Amino acid sequence: MKKIGVIIASVRDGRAGESVAKYVADLANSTGNGFEYKLIDLKAINLPLLNEPYPAVMNNYQYQHTKDWAKLIGGFDGFIIVTPEYNHGYPAAMKNALDYLFVEWNNKPIGFVGYGYSASGARAIEQLRQVLVNLQLKTLWKDVLINLFTNSKDGIFQSNDFVDTQIKDLINRLEATFK
Repeated sequence: MKKIGVIIASVRDGRAGESVAKYVADLANSTGNGFEYKLIDLKAINLPLLNEPYPAVMNNYQYQHTKDWAKLIGGFDGFIIVTPEYNHGYPAAMKNALDYLFVEWNNKPIGFVGYGYSASGARAIEQLRQVLVNLQLKTLWKDVLINLFTNSKDGIFQSNDFVDTQIKDLINRLEATFK
């Protein structure tokens, strides 16, 4: 069974990303296509600002938090990043988490679910792509973009048929990369 990590990129209190990511993982797990979707919550992992003495490409991790992070990420076959857009970019916690590792990310497919108000996370995803290409991830090119003006109530994600169709399409395209 292939394992897909659904990464919650935001670590803020009151973040909408947790409800979005849980919804995506639950919807994906309901398909029964032989894939297992698990949440990866950067807030719970709580990596310190990058403090490894060697570049990640050297795969010479010194700290236990990095070794644990490498083991976790290395155990997944692909990913979906659920990211907000902060000031036209993605969260610093996501950048920090990416920079810790290199080989553990290599050659794995990755899709995106963005959310926000003005651009629904589109600009954050475009910035992520620049970094992920260098980490040799295989980025999917059709994203899910969620506008929180219309798809949230009291800070909690509320889906609809249009968004569900986009999420299911993302799941199908991600799973198709393994065939």
